[in-house]
Amino acid sequence: MAICYRFVGCGVGIIVYTIMRNVAHWDGDRFFASIEQAADRRLRGRAVVVGGERRGVVLSASGEARRLGIRPGWPMGRARRAKPDLVVIPAHYEMYEQFFEQLMGLCREVTPLVEASGVGAAWLDLTGAERALGRGPERVVADLRSTARAWLRVSLSAGLAGNKVVARIAARLRKPGAQVVVPGGRERVFLAPLPLRWLPGLDGAAAGALEVAGVRTLGEFAGLPAEALTPLLGRRALPLQRLAQGVSEEPV
Repeated sequence: MAICYRFVGCGVGIIVYTIMRNVAHWDGDRFFASIEQAADRRLRGRAVVVGGERRGVVLSASGEARRLGIRPGWPMGRARRAKPDLVVIPAHYEMYEQFFEQLMGLCREVTPLVEASGVGAAWLDLTGAERALGRGPERVVADLRSTARAWLRVSLSAGLAGNKVVARIAARLRKPGAQVVVPGGRERVFLAPLPLRWLPGLDGAAAGALEVAGVRTLGEFAGLPAEALTPLLGRRALPLQRLAQGVSEEPV
């Protein structure tokens, strides 16, 4: 996403300066379970899930549990059948908030433009980071992830792009432990092959209507003519299509 500034130069014309936005999004990997393992070394290397002991669902699963196929959202009984000696930990939300605030503090050391997107994930606007910090956005995010791993024993996946929507998708695309960079101007190309479910704000009913019409990917959605979209999605059609095209001007 480019921000353009226009200045009239003493009656001789217009000078246009273009600044490419650099927005990062980080997303904690197996966040709750990782914090439990960081806080209690006896849990490290063991299959751990966070959730209700007898009822309820798995809220978070450690890497060891995930390698057994256990996933968040599973009923706890199913998780126990997959791993009878599974370690089940009740959620300690206050501790997760404390870890999260420490991570947010690290973010605020590099930019004041920080926005949480839930406990365990956040955006940073790193536009101009190289001039202010002497490091480019990719290096800033890599250093943040390295510090989180060394200091808090928490793994972060991250995405960098020209806007919040694409950065968030990039951060989640190759979890865990990945850093995905979408070059400026390539947002639409990056999104094009992804299934419709990746688009924020597109609910199941809307996705179903598009699929009935033969639309399966964000690239296909992005390329539809407006007159074909409006009957399917109503007033939401054009704003959602703009997101599918990789266009968003929402500030951090």
